[in-house]
Amino acid sequence: MDGALLVAHIIGYLAAVLLVLSPVQAVAFVLVQQGLFGACLGCSFVPNHTGMPSTERARLRAALAWRIPAQLTAGPPRRRCATVEVLLTSELGGGAHDRA
Repeated sequence: MDGALLVAHIIGYLAAVLLVLSPVQAVAFVLVQQGLFGACLGCSFVPNHTGMPSTERARLRAALAWRIPAQLTAGPPRRRCATVEVLLTSELGGGAHDRA
């Protein structure tokens, strides 16, 4: 039901914009409107999270290791799920083999 409503909203939104504006203007309008909407959401999100304690790297790695199923990180690095490998190596400073 939620997916159907989301698709109906997107189709209705794009239909309304394309009925009123030319295709080039419609694309520009949608880009500007979505960008401003994202900026407004960001401006409302940031003040509520300013000053929150940051998670230490070790605690973050432990939390991530708990959430990622073992079958995705098992085996040699070439057989791991690519998304899991990126998560474990990007911000966390090491691969799954470093976890203990």
